[in-house]
This record gives sequence, structure tokens and C-alpha cells, in this order.
Amino acid sequence: MQRQTYAIGIKELWKFRRADRTGLYSYDGWPLGVEHYGGGWLYAMPEGFRILRARFPLWIIHDVNFDPHVSFSAFTKTDPFIRQILEGGRS
Repeated sequence: MQRQTYAIGIKELWKFRRADRTGLYSYDGWPLGVEHYGGGWLYAMPEGFRILRARFPLWIIHDVNFDPHVSFSAFTKTDPFIRQILEGGRS
């Protein structure tokens, strides 16, 4: 049986001019290293909105060199797949 773990979540709401059925995408790991679990989701909402979510384990927060917001921002700006989906929108 796995022990219970806790995580912190970050969410961004993106607005686009037109509604689109992007679907649901999930990702694991990146931008975290192999020593941590984490990941997130990207999904479409009505009215041209898309939501990007990420989760990070709480024990990583105790690492003074880790900032979940910087990591999340790096993900949205550097992952080619996510950048392509978010192109033309605003957060």
C-alpha cells in the first residue's frame, strides 16, 4: 500500500479569440527531474478558454533552490508542444 502524499497545484487560465476543442492532455515529470513526481493537465473549456495545471510534491518545496512558479513558467514557455497550443492566447 502506498503512503499518502500531498502536492501543491498551480493553475493558469488562458483566453483565446475562438473556441476550440483542443481536448485533454496530461504530462508527467517535466519540468521536474527524475527524483520527483509531478506533472499536470491542459484542457479546453467553453468560450475559448484553456486551463493549464501543474502539481508538485510538497517535499520539493523545502528545497530552497526550487520555485514551483518559476518551474511552471519555464514549462509554459519552453515546451514546444505546450507553446504551440497556447500560441495566440493570453493568460
